[in-house]
Amino acid sequence: MIYVIGGVANPKQLYVRSQITLTRAIAGAGGLSKDAKGQKVIISRYEGGERRLIEVDYEKIKDNQAEDIILRPLDIIEVVQNGREKKKLQTRVKNAEVKEKKLSSLPLRIID
Repeated sequence: MIYVIGGVANPKQLYVRSQITLTRAIAGAGGLSKDAKGQKVIISRYEGGERRLIEVDYEKIKDNQAEDIILRPLDIIEVVQNGREKKKLQTRVKNAEVKEKKLSSLPLRIID
């Protein structure tokens, strides 16, 4: 699962089976909303026992001036909105919780 929140048309969690980039994840959430700051996208990633925040300029990625980022499971992508504060995100998930969620939310059928 990857979560896309903030200044997107349809904030949601995305279930992905293969690698997904930041631009595809934002497109999967309906693209940027009218009040989104495309220059400021924050990826919250939990790795090595710590939360790491990665700030990205989405506009530069769209203009091919920066490399598109490959997302990892349980990443939270927040597109900052004009006039609103950045959210304080919790990305810490215990391994047991992740395993339970994976097993309980397996699809019955996968269609390509």
